[in-house]
Amino acid sequence: MQLFPLKNQQFWEDTWLLAIDQSQGKYSSEDNVKRWDKRAAGFAKRTATPEALKRKEKILSMLTDAGVLKPGVTILDIGAGPGSWAIPMAEAGAEVTAIEPSQGILLPGISSPCRV
Repeated sequence: MQLFPLKNQQFWEDTWLLAIDQSQGKYSSEDNVKRWDKRAAGFAKRTATPEALKRKEKILSMLTDAGVLKPGVTILDIGAGPGSWAIPMAEAGAEVTAIEPSQGILLPGISSPCRV
């Protein structure tokens, strides 16, 4: 079952532009970073629960089965957090660039942007 048109670049460009348009004016960039700095510890815990890990594995499998996640594919992870998606995608052979403006949510020893 295909939930999204995974290989349709125009779909993803349109989705990204819509998300930007809908978020305009809600928070300044600085306010947004401060919000994520405050949420960092709770976010890291929630993304490490057994349920979250199982959900992530299911999504990664779906992307692999669809031929989207494969060695050599280039991925830009904007708002990468602690690397919950960037790291396993890089382990699958993708060339990942991860960007995270919140220093509080990054793994120790990582700076943003980084290539994984």
